[in-house]
Amino acid sequence: MKRVLSNLACVVCLFAITGVSLAEEPKPKPEVSLTGVAVSTGREGGSYYYIGQRLNSEMLLAHNQLIEVVTSDGSLDNLARLHDPRSPVNVALAQADALKSYLKSEPGFAGKFFVLGDVGKECVLLVAGASSSVKSTADLKAQGSRQLSVDSPGSGAAVTFETMGALDPGFRNTATVYVPTMESLLQLRVGGEYSELKALMMVQRPRRVSPALKVVLSDPKSYKLLPITARDLPNDALPDGSKIYSFESVAVGGVKRRGHQQLDTVCTRGLLLGSIPKLSRAQRSTLSELMLNAGERIAGSDE
Repeated sequence: MKRVLSNLACVVCLFAITGVSLAEEPKPKPEVSLTGVAVSTGREGGSYYYIGQRLNSEMLLAHNQLIEVVTSDGSLDNLARLHDPRSPVNVALAQADALKSYLKSEPGFAGKFFVLGDVGKECVLLVAGASSSVKSTADLKAQGSRQLSVDSPGSGAAVTFETMGALDPGFRNTATVYVPTMESLLQLRVGGEYSELKALMMVQRPRRVSPALKVVLSDPKSYKLLPITARDLPNDALPDGSKIYSFESVAVGGVKRRGHQQLDTVCTRGLLLGSIPKLSRAQRSTLSELMLNAGERIAGSDE
């Protein structure tokens, strides 16, 4: 009996030392749940994709809930999913000029979305071969057999060049083709006179060194960036009167990076949009709170 009491006393002492109560069990951690929110971003590795990932991370930190991040071909694809009642996507990223273009073809969408946030500057990067006959935007407007590549018909770059053609019909003298970005860069480098592809358009944050921009900046003997100024392109506005484009001098690749270039070009804005009919009141409130408290971290810096 003494041995039993002694052992019991040791157990009691052990719980006292470790601070664990005999009457209490450790509380289980709350399980991570899904919010029912799906955000359509862009290609994996692109700036919109990372914004979607940061949105998911902030939701997890703030509410222990997850957002589904869905990849896409770009802004038009995202807007179509947001509009489609059959699609689970209820949050999407899109360029401001892509939104204006989509509203022209789908005016009924105007009352079905709200803006959750401005997620940063998106600038046009026009790339031509260093020895190419295309030396400026004037060459893209001139009559002749030329092609300009954008990654896909659903991308923001495709919408931007189409909008440029609407603002100045001269741009329509250069045909748009849909060729993967890296393949386009290869054609610009080695195609020469045998290729009708004379330029490539990308739309991205100017200081973000994407894999394609890294190729361009690291090989100035093969590539050149073409400037765009207010003299080259008329401006236009969204229905609320805000301008679609701004003309800026940007440090492409970042001022602290070796090999960056200062470039005059045209920029638009990236927008994070929510679907009014596909988000519940609680979801809209939670997302709004998240953007108010963590919007700058989610969007990232233009710098």
